[in-house]
Amino acid sequence: MEIRTGISKIKVNKKDNKVSGYAIKWDSWSQALCDDQGKTFYERFRQGAFLESLKNRNQKALYKHDSNYLLGAVRDSTFTIREDEIGLYFTLILPDDELGNIIHTEVKEGNLKHASISFLVDLEGEERKLVSNTLYRTIKKAKLIEISLVNHPAYLDSIVLDGDRKKNIKLLHQIDKALSKSNTQKLINKINDTLQRYKGSE
Repeated sequence: MEIRTGISKIKVNKKDNKVSGYAIKWDSWSQALCDDQGKTFYERFRQGAFLESLKNRNQKALYKHDSNYLLGAVRDSTFTIREDEIGLYFTLILPDDELGNIIHTEVKEGNLKHASISFLVDLEGEERKLVSNTLYRTIKKAKLIEISLVNHPAYLDSIVLDGDRKKNIKLLHQIDKALSKSNTQKLINKINDTLQRYKGSE
């Protein structure tokens, strides 16, 4: 099982302490990761990677990938996960206990704002490309084990917000894409200017 960073019955918070977010965004590269041999690699997920897995309805929500801190489960209807055009979207009703209340407060105050996943890659479910001794993985099919709320994610564009804020998150995603395109264009312009100056000095 790969982690990036028995289901018991859950007591649901009557105050409906719900959080939501994206654990993965499609085709977004991870931060630099290390395999068991200490070699650096990067990975990304294609849309549809978890469609088959989600049919099993056996995924859990945890805190920091620790099974002792169970926050929700799909089978208990406290945790919902679905793929959309952006990525792997989830909503979670936090449990009515001390941990649930602490986590809800941390999310509301912006201290806990990322998600991470544990998964198993299916046989032939990924493409690998080696560039300058660095591996790049594109995962096309995998089994989703759990989603965790974390502080230090493998994917910096994962996001968790208070409430069911899909519209807000989609707007943030559109802004991020626009900024990314703008920054890319600025880089292209800078390269072109440098090339022009180089040609002019010949």
